[in-house]
Amino acid sequence: MKGRKQTFMPARNRQHADISSDYGRIYTQGLTYIYPGDEEPALKNIDITFDRGVFYAVIGRNGSGKSTLAKCLNALLMPTCGKVIACGFDTSIPENHREIRKRISIVFQNPQTQIIGTTVEEDVAFGPENLCLEPQEIKRRVKDALALAGISELSGNNPHNLSMGEKQLVAIAGALAMKPHFILSDESTSMLDYPSRKRIITLFDNLREMGVGIIHFTHFLEECLLADRIILLNGGVMVANAKPSSILRNSGFLDSHGIEPLPVSLICDKLISLGCNVPQNIITAEELMTWFAL
Repeated sequence: MKGRKQTFMPARNRQHADISSDYGRIYTQGLTYIYPGDEEPALKNIDITFDRGVFYAVIGRNGSGKSTLAKCLNALLMPTCGKVIACGFDTSIPENHREIRKRISIVFQNPQTQIIGTTVEEDVAFGPENLCLEPQEIKRRVKDALALAGISELSGNNPHNLSMGEKQLVAIAGALAMKPHFILSDESTSMLDYPSRKRIITLFDNLREMGVGIIHFTHFLEECLLADRIILLNGGVMVANAKPSSILRNSGFLDSHGIEPLPVSLICDKLISLGCNVPQNIITAEELMTWFAL
């Protein structure tokens, strides 16, 4: 990630949705998952809670267990051991899966695998139609979802003719049309260019402000700057769950888990080694330049 721009500016002092019941959270207890035929678990004894109205970034190198965790949270995979309670429903009970997927939408890495409609509007309507909603309610949800995703002008377009970034926004609009409590983003920005990635991360930030829980699995460290919490996985183990400043500034810790630190963190480390009293909460180039100007 050397040389990559990092201008996802974090907002401070967030006001999150105050939802205290199990219906407003996802939590795991001793979550372990072993793929058939494997000896080593892909996830090992994970205990974690995700709340609505909070933006979580889940990071880790390839093979760390990110995608496995995403699928476990949405009942696409069942725990080998332990449990996942998703919005009040135990994922190990098949009868709960429909209710879970009403409340927890997932957006995958490749948006083309999720496109099924001949127009954007048709594609976004697919989920609400499967809920057997009234036509007027479906129409309203589609209109609102397209507006939230910022792609209302694309409603009549063939989604297969859109750019990759636009296709991913269509997939996110489809998730939004379900009116979910949570959106799981499983590497949804990994195939996109920088402007498209920035647009989607900004959308996630806005949705968090509206009370939607965002769980974004990514290998782009700069996308964590807007998160409230960062979860670091390594070898299927959760090795950290902390505020961004605690993790992003700890370049030695990141490096020890196979993650290249942000350039700003390395610059801060060098300044500290030279005797400068650099504040620990500086994690962006803009914040560093502001400190320099003081």
